[in-house]
Amino acid sequence: MTDQQLDGGAALGYSSQLLSFSLDRLKKEPKLLAEEELRLQRALQTTATTHYDAFIKTASCLQTIDTELNSVCGHLDHLLQDIPKLVSTCESFSVQSSSVLEQHTQNKLLAREQATLLELLEVPQLMDTCVRNGVYDEALDLQAFVGRMGLLHPDVPLVNLLMTQVAEVGQTMLQQLMSRLKSSIQLPECLRIMGYLRRMAVFSEADLRLQFLQCRDEWISSLIDELDDTQDAYEHVKHLTDIHRLYLFDAIMQYRAIFFGGGSSVAGATGTGPGGQSQSAATASLLQNPTVLATSIRESSMLHSWVQHRLSLYLNMLRRYLPLITEGGNLASMLEHCMYCGSSLSRVGLDFQGLLQPLFETCSLGLLAQHLAGAVEVFNTRLESHKWVSMPAPVMPKSRHHLARTTSSNDGNSAASNGASNTGEPSPRGEGIAGMPPEQQQQQQQ
Repeated sequence: MTDQQLDGGAALGYSSQLLSFSLDRLKKEPKLLAEEELRLQRALQTTATTHYDAFIKTASCLQTIDTELNSVCGHLDHLLQDIPKLVSTCESFSVQSSSVLEQHTQNKLLAREQATLLELLEVPQLMDTCVRNGVYDEALDLQAFVGRMGLLHPDVPLVNLLMTQVAEVGQTMLQQLMSRLKSSIQLPECLRIMGYLRRMAVFSEADLRLQFLQCRDEWISSLIDELDDTQDAYEHVKHLTDIHRLYLFDAIMQYRAIFFGGGSSVAGATGTGPGGQSQSAATASLLQNPTVLATSIRESSMLHSWVQHRLSLYLNMLRRYLPLITEGGNLASMLEHCMYCGSSLSRVGLDFQGLLQPLFETCSLGLLAQHLAGAVEVFNTRLESHKWVSMPAPVMPKSRHHLARTTSSNDGNSAASNGASNTGEPSPRGEGIAGMPPEQQQQQQQ
C-alpha cells in the first residue's frame, strides 16, 4: 500500500472516532492534538539526536543510490541499443546450436553403432587377408556385400571409400588368379579359378577365353624358355616335344571343359551337339541373330587360332634344331617321338603328323648328303695318301696270239707306269694290282 492510502485510512478512522466523542471532548481535542504534536516533536528531536549517524548514513545511501540509478539508466540505454545485436546473435547461435545438436545426435548414433561401423571398416582388411590366404569365396562374398551397399547408399562417403578399397583388393585378387593360370594347375583348380573370374565380372565371355589362352600360352612359353639351348640338340627337341605333348594337351582339354562343358552354341548350330530338336532350335535362333552367331564363331575360333599359333612355333623350332642332330639313330628316334606327340594330340583334334614328314625328310637327306660327302672326302684322302708299287705282270701264254696280246698289254702298262712316275702322280690301283703276282695281289686285296 502507498502512503496516500495509509493517510486516507487513518483520516477516515479518525473522523469516525470524532463522531463518537462528546461535546466536551471535542472542545478539548485541539489542545490534546497540540500536546501530542509537541510530544512527537520532542520525541523526534530526541531520536534524531540519539541516532544522528543513521541519518547521515541514510543521506549517504540516498546519494549513492541516486548515482547508481543514474549509472543503471546509462547502462539501460546501452542495453537498449545492443538489444538488436543480441537478437541477431541469439538467432545465429540458434542456427549453430541446431547444427551442433544434429552433430551431437549423429555422434550418439555413431557411438551406438560403433561395433557395426568397425566391422564395415574392417571389410577391406578382411578381404585382403582372405585373398592372401587364397580364400577367394569369402573374398568374393565380401566384395558382393560392399557392392550391394554401394547400390543402396551411393551418396554415403564411407560406402564410397569402402568400394574404392575393395576394388583395390579385388585388383590384387585378379592378379593372383591370373598368375595362378600362368602356372602348372590341374583341371579342378582351373575350373575354380575361372569360376572366380566369372563371379568377379571383370571380363566378358570372349575376353575371358582370350585371357585364359594368353595365360596358358605364357605358361608354355616359360617352360620352353627354361630349356637349356646349350645342351644336345636331340635332348632339347625331345624336351620341347614333351612339353607340347603334355601341356598343350592339358590346355586344350581345360579350355574345352571350361567353355564347352555345357555345349557351345556353335557346336549346336553346326549339328555337333546332342539332341536333334534342340540343335534345330539353336540353329534357328542363331541364324535369326547374326550378331550372336558372329560372336559365337569368334569365341570358338580363338582355340583354333591359338593352337595353330603354338603348332607353327613348334614346327619353326623343329626346323631350327633338327639340322643340328648329326646321328641318324637319334633322328629316327626323334621322328618316332614327334609322331607319338602328334598321335597323342590327335585325340583333341591336333594331328600334325603329316607336317613332320617334310621336315624329317629334308633333315634325313641333308644328313645323308653330309655323311656321303664325308665318306667321299675320306676315300679321296686315303687314295691320295696311299703309296702305289708297280710290278711286272706274270707271263702265262697259252698260244702265240695270247702271248702277243699279253706283251702288248705289258708294254702299255709299262708306258703308263713310266708316265705316272715321270709326272709324279700315283698309278691307278687296278694297274698296280694287275702287275703283281697272284700271291701279292691276294695280300694287297686283303
